[in-house]
Amino acid sequence: MQRLANSSHPYMVPAQIFPTGDGWLTLFITHDKFWQKFSVEVGKPEWVTDPVFATMAARRSNRTQVLAAIGDVLATAGAAEWVRRLAPLGLVVSEVETLEQALRSDLTASRDLVVPLGGDATLRAIASPLKFDGYAPSYGLPPLLNEHREQVLGKALA
Repeated sequence: MQRLANSSHPYMVPAQIFPTGDGWLTLFITHDKFWQKFSVEVGKPEWVTDPVFATMAARRSNRTQVLAAIGDVLATAGAAEWVRRLAPLGLVVSEVETLEQALRSDLTASRDLVVPLGGDATLRAIASPLKFDGYAPSYGLPPLLNEHREQVLGKALA
């Protein structure tokens, strides 16, 4: 199977990430009823009946043209604005966060996914995403350069 740009799904169109006016947006439209809602909300009601856009099969056959048209529309506003407008319609839509935004997010904090290493918390690490009752992994500072050299080499040479 051919790899598609922007994490595109090979069957569903649109189902990928798109650039917006200020960032990136994930948009998956999984059924024609959602396509109809999307088309009206973005000011393109003609897409509902246009043979190039109207059905999933048509959108898949005309992938390049359809994705370019959607990209043009989504570039007119920011990602958060599109989420605000499209999510209430039942569409699968989400703003793509930068790494820094993801690490500071409420979800990351609620799952304790960033942990301090050492007492002053200037060095942090990504915690295990696996959470189990009764299991609490411990995290500590990484060793300094050559800190365990003798133990490691001594065991290797013995």
